[in-house]
Amino acid sequence: MTGTSQTREVPGRAILSEVRDTYRDAYAATLQEHGVRVMVVRFESTTDAPLWATRMEASRISAEQKVRTFTALGVTPELVVVPDTIGDSEISELIHRANDDPLVAAIIVQAPPPRPVLALLDEIDPAKDIDSLGV
Repeated sequence: MTGTSQTREVPGRAILSEVRDTYRDAYAATLQEHGVRVMVVRFESTTDAPLWATRMEASRISAEQKVRTFTALGVTPELVVVPDTIGDSEISELIHRANDDPLVAAIIVQAPPPRPVLALLDEIDPAKDIDSLGV
C-alpha cells in the first residue's frame, strides 16, 4: 500500500438513467395498465428560520426529482404539498386516504417532516411505506 487513496466519482446521472430505462422497459406497461400511483407528501415552510427553510427547499427539489423519476417509469405521481403546520388529524386523514386507495402503490413522506408528524408515520401501511418510515 502506498498510503494514498484514489477518489472515484460516481456517475449519478448515468446510474439514474440506466435504472429508469431498465425499470421503464420492464414495468411501465404493467404499471400503466393498472393505473398505479405514488403519493409524495412534501412540507412547505411557514417560517423564516434559515435552517428549516433551507431543509424545506432541499425537500422540494427531492420531491420534484421523485415526481420526474416515477413519471419516467410510467407511474402517476401525486405530489401533495402541505404546510409544515398541518394538524395531526389532517395528516392522518391524508395517510389513511392513501392507505385505503388500492391504486396508491406507495407513500413517500419527504424528509424532514415536522416533529409532530413523526409519530403519525407509523400509520402508513407497511406495504406502501416505500421509505420504511414506520415501525
